[in-house]
Amino acid sequence: MVTGYRFRVIWSMARIEFGQWIYNSKMIILSILMVFIQIQIIEPLRQCGELMNSRLSFLEPFAALGNSGIVALVVPIVFLVLIADFPQANGMVLFFHIRCNKKIWLCGQVLFSIGASLLMVLFLALVSGFLLSDSGSLSGEFSEAVTHYVAVFPEKSGDYVVELLPENLYNQMSLQTAVLHTSILMFLNFILISRILLLASLLNKKRIGIFVNVFLIACGAACSSLRLKLMWFFPLAHFVLQVHFREYLTKEIFPVYGSYIYFVMLNFVLLVLCFVFVDKYQVAGGDNI
Repeated sequence: MVTGYRFRVIWSMARIEFGQWIYNSKMIILSILMVFIQIQIIEPLRQCGELMNSRLSFLEPFAALGNSGIVALVVPIVFLVLIADFPQANGMVLFFHIRCNKKIWLCGQVLFSIGASLLMVLFLALVSGFLLSDSGSLSGEFSEAVTHYVAVFPEKSGDYVVELLPENLYNQMSLQTAVLHTSILMFLNFILISRILLLASLLNKKRIGIFVNVFLIACGAACSSLRLKLMWFFPLAHFVLQVHFREYLTKEIFPVYGSYIYFVMLNFVLLVLCFVFVDKYQVAGGDNI
């Protein structure tokens, strides 16, 4: 049972870890990510809106961010780079290990990973909407610029912008539903990345955790692009909504609730393993750098 004192210690550890993460120089990568989002998502959608003489919803760039091929691949890689040092092995960690047991320290790391994952999702949602602020609207539905683009310009059916919000997304659900699912599944994917890093660190094999994450992202991207059934073994396919559906048929290729089960089960198993192996963790040792 977590007493009030223990919760304050857990909160304090998570807050310190979060502060060190926020002020890390690697956060400059987020500015590069903003430029990437501007080029890969905002500009194509804005041009689409101008051609259709229709205003886009502020929610559409975020839905596109989580459902387009190259962008959906880049986002987890960026998060992995930002959180690659997690959990940090420094003097503060040693201090907490002396003052409290390792399981309390682990709870602080788990709380931090939840906060970092949530902040990343919020950042992506706010930035994607902000970058469209000059030509967006508060509509909660897919705009005609997206849903009627191919009908008005059939010769442009192969354009890149069509892949950002494809038919097998807007024909299957509302924009608000797509954004909700994308947000939660993206959050769960970030949690999974951090859990893999945490477990590897507890086993004093942090480099292996990074390698496993890169392997899962790369293989998931390759299998998803080829639409292989094997893609459902990898996290990437589960947070990209549009691969769950066919273009017109309402029958799902893979149920969305199945992706929730996939992430929840994996995260739960990894969390249990973290608590099992936490006593093996050394602040400085072997490969854990």
